[in-house]
Amino acid sequence: MNQTSHYNPKSNYYKRELQDTFEIITELKKYRFDSIIKTDSILQFSVFSNSGKEYTYSFKPLDNICLYLEPKDKANSFYCPKDKRPYALVGFTTESESELLNPVTPNLTLEDFYLQTIEGLEKKIGEECKKEEDVYSIIKNIEGNSLNKLKRY
Repeated sequence: MNQTSHYNPKSNYYKRELQDTFEIITELKKYRFDSIIKTDSILQFSVFSNSGKEYTYSFKPLDNICLYLEPKDKANSFYCPKDKRPYALVGFTTESESELLNPVTPNLTLEDFYLQTIEGLEKKIGEECKKEEDVYSIIKNIEGNSLNKLKRY
């Protein structure tokens, strides 16, 4: 929406972009959304190596994770897979060791964060790990409820 990036004395693209932006905002306001996981809440997921060893990661999102609902009858609630936010890894646990961590990621989707964490683990242990298709079913809050189970509508 930079007026100078579309300079043309015979046309006003900027005005049209601004109108489009307001139309998009109006449409988005029709959606229902709730912050299901608040910033700095502790979440966990487990990863299993191909040899069967379990690795558990604790982390916290540095921005809210929201649940959305379309403005139509019989719509299903959903997490937006393209939502990006930074995450902070808090801890790493295996059967034999526990480690406190503090690295913060750049803005990533939840799935990208999960896959990046597994890639780092695979390099660390020198073994491939099983990757789950639905990250919303394996990422759990401290009470043990998955993100899919936390859907309110």
